[in-house]
Amino acid sequence: MATPYNLVCTFCDMNGSQTRVEQVSFQDVATEYGVFLNTGNAFFTMPYRGYLKEISQTVAGVVNFYTRLKARGLDTGIHYVNTDLISTRIPPHLVAPIPIEAGTMVQFQGTTTGA
Repeated sequence: MATPYNLVCTFCDMNGSQTRVEQVSFQDVATEYGVFLNTGNAFFTMPYRGYLKEISQTVAGVVNFYTRLKARGLDTGIHYVNTDLISTRIPPHLVAPIPIEAGTMVQFQGTTTGA
């Protein structure tokens, strides 16, 4: 069953002076890498040393699925229950900031398992 959804991710540099918002599109929830709409790639390369500040999901209908954060092609062990990321929740989104080094390739993978 295909259930498309989007993530909206905010990346910041270490002192908060540079912010970059990236939209990530998924065509299905199961084991698919999201596509960063600014580049059309399944990855984003962090341009500066900073962190992932916020993440929210635009579709409320995707339940019991997860989004995994991958860095440098490896699973970070960080995953989000998609219902926790719904943009209409209060508070609407993430999180403790997740540090990311400059040049790191960041990916998001949809999955049906949380572990």
